[in-house]
Amino acid sequence: MNETDPSYNDASLKFDFKDAYWMYNALSVLVESNYSEFIQDDIDYLTDIRQELRAFVAETDKLAADYSGDELVEFLTDRNQKIVKKMRDKTTDFFGELYTKGINLSKLTFNMDENL
Repeated sequence: MNETDPSYNDASLKFDFKDAYWMYNALSVLVESNYSEFIQDDIDYLTDIRQELRAFVAETDKLAADYSGDELVEFLTDRNQKIVKKMRDKTTDFFGELYTKGINLSKLTFNMDENL
């Protein structure tokens, strides 16, 4: 590869969900905030993405055999961009699922009266 996704090489010291560092750390904090309620969801998420990543790497290795030189570099750069996007999308979706689930666990959550 000759380029990584900006979310991995432009991490800042200030929170920014666009940075992989902050996105994955925010997910950890969210899971820990309601650990007993979220741990199984997190285990399932991690198992799923690990399997997907391993399959993606195996497929990439197999397909890469057809390339060499600059074409191989371009191919691997493209594959890297695709897997980063896929993991970002899956993580963002998972974050949203936990966040929504967490709202219902909040002590500040109340049911809206239908007459209001």
